[in-house]
Formats: sequence, structure tokens, C-alpha cells
Amino acid sequence: MKKILCFLFAACFIALSFSNAFSQLRIPQYDNIINPVHDYYSLNYLSVINAGKGNAGAASTGDVTSALINPASLTLDNKYQAVLSYGIKTSYNVFTTDIISQIHPSFSAGAAFKVIKGLNAGFVYSNRRNMKYSANSGTGYVVDQIFNEHVIMIPVSFEYDILRAGIGLNIRLMHGSIKGLISSVSYPDGAETYGKTDKILFTPDFGVIIKPWRDLSIGVAFSPVGELNNNWEYDTLFSNKTTTSRLPLKITAGTEFRLPREGFSFSLDYVFENLSDYTGYENRNNINFGAEFEASKYITIRTGFFTLNTQTTRRRFLPESDNQFFLTAGGSYKYKNVRFNAALLTSSVINQSDISHTIINFGVAYEF
Repeated sequence: MKKILCFLFAACFIALSFSNAFSQLRIPQYDNIINPVHDYYSLNYLSVINAGKGNAGAASTGDVTSALINPASLTLDNKYQAVLSYGIKTSYNVFTTDIISQIHPSFSAGAAFKVIKGLNAGFVYSNRRNMKYSANSGTGYVVDQIFNEHVIMIPVSFEYDILRAGIGLNIRLMHGSIKGLISSVSYPDGAETYGKTDKILFTPDFGVIIKPWRDLSIGVAFSPVGELNNNWEYDTLFSNKTTTSRLPLKITAGTEFRLPREGFSFSLDYVFENLSDYTGYENRNNINFGAEFEASKYITIRTGFFTLNTQTTRRRFLPESDNQFFLTAGGSYKYKNVRFNAALLTSSVINQSDISHTIINFGVAYEF
């Protein structure tokens, strides 16, 4: 037990040391569209069970979509599992004429199976991030900018005694595009232009969960830095160019405490992301808290709270306030081997800002 705890603390120390080293870097030209700093709206939270309890789950076990938070959490009660979820979120006006909105369809789908006792593997697709920024200047400038991240993940989890370990192999399809009517000196009446970039990035996620006592779990998930060069190709007006996108180092540490006799469980996560290697941004620190109550063997109720701080000193798309505080609620209804899940997330109640919005996610999971 002591060796496992020492390993976890050492891993966190090394990861934080790397993050401090990365924070000394400066990337002068990063992509404005394919960019994780747009998480204030672009994230879809398509792991519905986790979303209902404050998007917490670093120390929890769950279905194949819970591997999006910690790959060690993948757990199956039966031999096979299939999961499908969909999300809807509200749009908002940045200015009178500019709107940020969702791109449909926005969903996740996955399957998993128990290879042998203690070893699970799966496959999950998730539209992890997307957003469309529609700008209309009223003076010959009408343009849509789109950011879409499709992630195909292969999670594998292994359990032995009090230890669970997992790895998630991610194939990330990053899409950015710009389309609209833009006026210039050469085209005073405006000209249609279209540009796009599509890139693939491979990144791993690592996670461990230990269970030192029957009703207490401790989990850590780690995602290293990912970087890609985007080759933007335009048909008119603009010259082709190359930009850099960088996915930050991310560490999630959490705990879950259970009261099985009363049917309650409580989860608390701390999330660190190194954004300081983007000029004008600081590292991001967030917390996620969730509670779950098993009212009966058929019905489960969830609620939670989490922060979403962008920690920026220079704003892209110019929101007046970057920080959001989300309240969440959710639940599940189980009928035989099918579980129906739903979650509501809103940042429009506490400290409402210009970028506050509401998300409704729902899904179904089947085990057999």
C-alpha cells in the first residue's frame, strides 16, 4: 500500500515538474480556432453519468464513456456493454450580431467487453469539443468559424487487488474551417472565401485508482502535452499558412467516498491544465464536486458543482468574463439490463456571465 501511494505522489511531482518546464516556453503563433482555450463553450461533457455529478469521476468506476475522465474507471458488470449519448446546449450572443453556437450532431458512442476477469477493453467515439462562431459586422464582413474535435479512444483497464490501472489511446481528428463573405480592397463588394484544415493527432491518457479501504477510492489521471501543425488552405483572399495547436498537459486527482448502506457516494476532483505556454494565458485550476444517491435498485439521482476557469489575460472572441460556475443535476433509470441516463449542466445560476450557457445530455447503456 505504501509503495502504491509513494508511486502516485512521485508521478504527480514529476508531472508538475514537467508542467513548470513547459510553462517557460512561449508559442508566438498558435491557431485561433483549433484551440483548447475555447473550452469555456466547446466542451460537450458526453459522459452523461459523470456530467450529472459535477463532471467528477477520477476515482469512480463507470461505463466506457467514464474513461474520458480516467481510463482506469472502465468497469463492466457483465460480459459486454454498449453506450450511446447525445448533447444539446444553448447558444449565446457575444455582441449584438455575433453568436456562438453548437454544431450538430454532438454525440458519443462506445462498446466494451470483459476480456478476462479483471481486464476490460473498449472503444468509444466522442465529439469532445465543437463550436461555431458566427460574426456579422454589418459592413461586408459575414463569416462562420468552426472548431470540431472528434476523438476515437481505445481504453484498457486492469484490476488487481486494491489497484486499478488504465490507458486510453486517443486518435484525435481536429477540424477547423472559416467560411463567409469578406470585403477587401480588391473586392469592395465582398468575396466568398473558404478555408479549412484537418489534422490527426495521437495522444495517450494514463490513470490509476487505488482502493485503500472498502468505501474509499483515490484516483489520478494524466494526459501529456500534444502538439500539431495545421496547414490552412484557402480558395480566395487569403494565402495558405501553417499554425500551431497545442493541447495542454493535464492532471486530474480525485477521491470518492461511499456510504453504501445509506446509498450515497461523494466525489471530489482537482484538475490542473498547463496553459501558460500560450502567450497571454495562465495555468488553469478547477474543482469538480459530485454526489450520487441510489434511491432504489432502479433509480439513481445525482447532483454536483464544478468550476470552469479559462485564466486568460488576452481574450479570443472577446467574452467579458471567462470564469463559469456550473451546477449539475442528473439521474438514471434502470430497466433490466438497460440504463437510461440524463444530465443538466448550467452556468446561468451562480455568477452569471456573458458566456453562461446550459447543456442537456442524455443517453442509454446496455450490458449483456
